[in-house]
Amino acid sequence: MTAELAGDLTTADRYYGLVWTADHSHVSAAFGRARVELALANRAGAVAILDSVPAGSIYFTSAQVAAITARIRGNDTPREVIEAGQRLEALGLDAERRQRMEAEVFESALT
Repeated sequence: MTAELAGDLTTADRYYGLVWTADHSHVSAAFGRARVELALANRAGAVAILDSVPAGSIYFTSAQVAAITARIRGNDTPREVIEAGQRLEALGLDAERRQRMEAEVFESALT
C-alpha cells in the first residue's frame, strides 16, 4: 500500500499481485491490485482480479459491486453496461443497495 500511496503503481501492482497469488485470504490485496489496475486504465484487469475473489469469501459481494462499478465507469461500449446490469441482477443485493447500483448503471447507460 505504501508503494501505491507513493504513486509507484508498478511496484504496488507487483506486491499486491504476489500477496494475492500466494494467499487468497488476503482480499485486501485483490482490492489494492484492482485499484492499481484502474489507475493504470486497465478496467478489464481490475474486473478480472475482483472476479477472482472466492464466492465463499465474506468480501465476495463487495468485490462484485466493485467489479460492476469498474465496468460502468468510463465504459467503452453499450455491451459493458448491459453486462454490468446483468451482474447486478444476479447479485441479490438488499433493495436499497440494489437501487443505488441500478441508478449508477442507468446513469452510465445515459452517458
